[in-house]
Amino acid sequence: MTRRPFPTLEAAVAYAVGAQTGTTSLDTIEEAIAPTAGAQVFDTNDDARLALESGQAEWLGDDDAATVLE
Repeated sequence: MTRRPFPTLEAAVAYAVGAQTGTTSLDTIEEAIAPTAGAQVFDTNDDARLALESGQAEWLGDDDAATVLE
């Protein structure tokens, strides 16, 4: 997994983007990115990482970047 910022917020709309519930990352995803399919919400960061590894999520939001499986 690699941590890097989204290329652009406009491009992020098309991805399956998620974060842990109750975090500012999730708030940002829902408000600033507003993915076409909606934000994916996970109970824990471990659940979010498992979703990324299994292909359920394409990007995960965190404090200063996003994590993507590459």
